[in-house]
Amino acid sequence: MNIFRKIGNYITKRNNSQCSLSSDEIGVRYIRDNVEESKFEWKDCRKIVTYKDDLLTTDLICLEFELNDKKVFLAHEEQNGFQQLLGTLNAAFPSIDENWYAEVMQPAFETNFTILYEG
Repeated sequence: MNIFRKIGNYITKRNNSQCSLSSDEIGVRYIRDNVEESKFEWKDCRKIVTYKDDLLTTDLICLEFELNDKKVFLAHEEQNGFQQLLGTLNAAFPSIDENWYAEVMQPAFETNFTILYEG
């Protein structure tokens, strides 16, 4: 990946980090400026993947949720509510290995693309 694409990805994800996440046993809501922008229910997830983006000096752990209607939602560790999302994700999908976060974290600057769930 060239440097300009990395910087572009970083800026996009940084701007997206102002979007907060709210999750519970039903699903996930994306909230910006106290307004719900979008949401999805766990039952509509057909695939969940995780990976790490190399942002030159740091890594950013991401989750992508692919829904039955082919929409894809991105969440990442710099967003408010991400830690809560980790707990509700494991409760909603008990088959997901509880150690996935630690595994995608190491080694540094490797993508570590992993399919967490495919239904």
